[in-house]
Amino acid sequence: MKNSHTKQDRTVEQELLLTVSRPDIGGSNQQIERLLSKDLDWDYLLAMADRHGVIPLLYGRLNSGCAEIPAHIMARLKDQILKISKMNLALTGELLKFLDCLETEGIEAIPFKGPALALQAYGDLGSRQFTDLDILIRKKDFWRVNELLSERGFHSEPSLSRRQQSSLVRYDCSLPFVNARGVVLDVHWNFAPLYSSFDIETEPLWGRLEPITIGNKQCATFSSADLLLILCIHGFTHLWERIGWISDVAAVLNSQKGVDWDLLKRNAEALGTQRVVALGLLLAGDLLHAQVPEETRRSMPADSAVKTVAEQVKQQLFAERISTRGVSTRGVRSELRLYFRMRDRRRDQIKTYLRLLATPRTNDWMAVSLPHSLFFLYYPLRPLRLAAKFSAAWFRV
Repeated sequence: MKNSHTKQDRTVEQELLLTVSRPDIGGSNQQIERLLSKDLDWDYLLAMADRHGVIPLLYGRLNSGCAEIPAHIMARLKDQILKISKMNLALTGELLKFLDCLETEGIEAIPFKGPALALQAYGDLGSRQFTDLDILIRKKDFWRVNELLSERGFHSEPSLSRRQQSSLVRYDCSLPFVNARGVVLDVHWNFAPLYSSFDIETEPLWGRLEPITIGNKQCATFSSADLLLILCIHGFTHLWERIGWISDVAAVLNSQKGVDWDLLKRNAEALGTQRVVALGLLLAGDLLHAQVPEETRRSMPADSAVKTVAEQVKQQLFAERISTRGVSTRGVRSELRLYFRMRDRRRDQIKTYLRLLATPRTNDWMAVSLPHSLFFLYYPLRPLRLAAKFSAAWFRV
């Protein structure tokens, strides 16, 4: 492939981060030793590790004694690890308290990502860097969950009116809540917003849950096949901006030997997301040497569209710009091109195009404040705002 992004295009520090993020590190010790023998920019390395959410993986590899590391660097890493461990434990405690609260109210919730993914994929709470919590609820329970969070000192971020929240519940997939201590809980009722046209039916997921112990609490989380689909969709919607997200897929592939590949393929085919899943698997394989069964590779092949986007991901992985809390820095035009290229079916491409242009989002509400009685005007306002932005961009060219 022309313009392929190769190892030669990456710095030693970038190559080291990818190497330490591989799930099966056994065959990589010599590679790590070779990279560590180079003249490293340690400040850049640690900054990139933090940005990509792989500080625990970097520390674990460097602390294994595979090479001599400067004492002051190990001291900095240990300090970061202590902070991450304290945060992980504190967040896990918050999660368990709120799950108990929901259970008392008779509301079912599924923890995922955060502590659940750390245990499910990495086998250890401290081996995954996370800064918030995620749960899936049924959409019908949102308003009661909202009340319970408010009673516990949480508020939505951003602060939204009741009408705005109603619209968000209808058209989006999640809403973050934060308390005075900075604990962020992302409440999901789906995994992708309506405009993405990933029309996921969440109810079947509740029948395929697997047991998991978080702290001293018996919980249930997603099966490995469902989890892989969720992670691939999440990574795609943010163009796989973090190594940590790719590492999550690789870790699931490495740790969950009983993946129901037929189920994953059927679900991806039903949603028209085979390219999206193929992209996640390709990145995990190419960058982190994750093992994907050959039969799965053949049944969900990485076609030219997938390979093109994979090269784009690789080229942008260490770019200066990165999203904050997973909010994409890409514009609508980039989203349109990406979704149009990566959707399997023409009807999904058309649906996504129309929904991206017509569905109001939070930034529309923030840009123009309308009274409750005129809320309906946000729907025609959305395409008008986009037309104005496109026109301004056109005249700047």
